[in-house]
Amino acid sequence: MAMMMPVDIGQRIGQNLARIMKVSSLTHGQVAARAGLSQPTVSALVGGQTKDPPIGTLLKITQALSLPLDDLLADVTPADVDETERLSNDRLTALERDLAALNDRVALVLDQMPVLVSAPRRTGKRSQPK
Repeated sequence: MAMMMPVDIGQRIGQNLARIMKVSSLTHGQVAARAGLSQPTVSALVGGQTKDPPIGTLLKITQALSLPLDDLLADVTPADVDETERLSNDRLTALERDLAALNDRVALVLDQMPVLVSAPRRTGKRSQPK
């Protein structure tokens, strides 16, 4: 038996939402209006482009369509959640590495800057002739 690769949670939810909308003959705009969301938000969800959809957004949709949340989460397995979490952690690790490298570069630039001699500050006011 071949092991199935986990599907991205956003893709799975998008597939489920697309199926629900098709059965209900609803457009992206109609779902968006009912749920109080933008049409691009709904389109991104349906297209699986939202990798980790906010639970608040999902609840707005399920409430607007009078569906249980389970209908959107159907077929989402623990392996899907684990894979999404792993990918999120990988992205976080990469961001932390990039931030550390950027901090190192800033420190290097600051170390190489000449020490500025303290000079009197200009206030921007011109003295008036007496």
